[in-house]
Amino acid sequence: SELLSTHPPFIGVDCEWKPCLNECDKQTNKVALIQLSDHRKCLLIQIHKIRRTNHGQLPLQLIGFLSNPSIIKVGVNITGDAHKLYTDYHISMRGTVEI
Repeated sequence: SELLSTHPPFIGVDCEWKPCLNECDKQTNKVALIQLSDHRKCLLIQIHKIRRTNHGQLPLQLIGFLSNPSIIKVGVNITGDAHKLYTDYHISMRGTVEI
């Protein structure tokens, strides 16, 4: 909610996860970090740590933010990040624009 308090026209979003080093490895690593930024701040949300301390659940406020289509989220390969979030956590990131 801190990022949204200034009513920015869009929020930058990027997801990070540990890469799979072995192409034969069918186990992929889940999204571990979500970066959210506006023109003045960048938040780094370590969701792998939040899930450990919150009974495996992500905060409803974060899920609501990511799934809200009226909050425009921009990023490079944001479609890929949205797909990864859905695959890993069943979160539908909406309101995305590829840059």
